[in-house]
Amino acid sequence: MATYVYQCSECLERLEEVWQIGTAPRRAQCECGHDMRLVIGVGVNVAHPDADTRAADAREDRWHKDMPAYYRMRSAGLQPKGIDGAAALEGTVGDQWDIEHKTFTDQGYTRTQVQDAEQRGAELQAEMLNRG
Repeated sequence: MATYVYQCSECLERLEEVWQIGTAPRRAQCECGHDMRLVIGVGVNVAHPDADTRAADAREDRWHKDMPAYYRMRSAGLQPKGIDGAAALEGTVGDQWDIEHKTFTDQGYTRTQVQDAEQRGAELQAEMLNRG
């Protein structure tokens, strides 16, 4: 077991928690409601953040919001295409059809227009098969 230190990004409050080595989450929730980040080597800079580190931190920040939304949608019977963007997607879709056709609706097409186009495409495909 090891003691891990977290610090709030807003009020700078610190929290110590005991976890098995290697199992401590990188984030915790502060009493003020903001995120607390795991402090690595209190007061020590381990490495200067490079582009890869910043990209990994940005991805983790997104996933911190996206993961709960992804699980809520899954428990509601919806299947998002992935975890990335699930938080933004959650409030804009009503059913699985919305998820599967989001690129069209984002371009301003209505559900009826997309369904009509799909129907016409199926009809054209059937005509082509019948001719061959």
